[in-house]
Amino acid sequence: METSLFHPEDITSVGLHEYVRRNQHRYFRSGVYNAVQAATLIAAEAVLCGASDVRITNSDGWLSVSADLDWLAEFGEAVFSQMVPFPPGGPNGITAEIFPVIFARTVVTAASGDTTVVKGDSPGPLIGERADWARSVAFEVAPE
Repeated sequence: METSLFHPEDITSVGLHEYVRRNQHRYFRSGVYNAVQAATLIAAEAVLCGASDVRITNSDGWLSVSADLDWLAEFGEAVFSQMVPFPPGGPNGITAEIFPVIFARTVVTAASGDTTVVKGDSPGPLIGERADWARSVAFEVAPE
């Protein structure tokens, strides 16, 4: 008969935000959250999904990632509340939109003419977002 070294009561639940904050070195080259690195991870998703025009804009304390393809269409809004598997990113790929949600003060997205404030209360640079972008994600550079 096998004996387990661990029991269900040994397992403690850890929230996603707490886990990511304690393990930033697993997600960022610098070892800690970096807004520019988060933007490049998001932009890479768009490219891997087939976007041909992807731009990162840094203006007035905001970073915006915009693309000619809605790279989040098949993943849905869950990318802003959990780690969603991202197969184009490889076997361990996850979507990166959760990182600004965890670390930035404000996060906003726009697609199909609709702007949604994911966190905070300002639509920031996505007010009147140009219609030629299929998807944009913007977040404040300054951390919470």
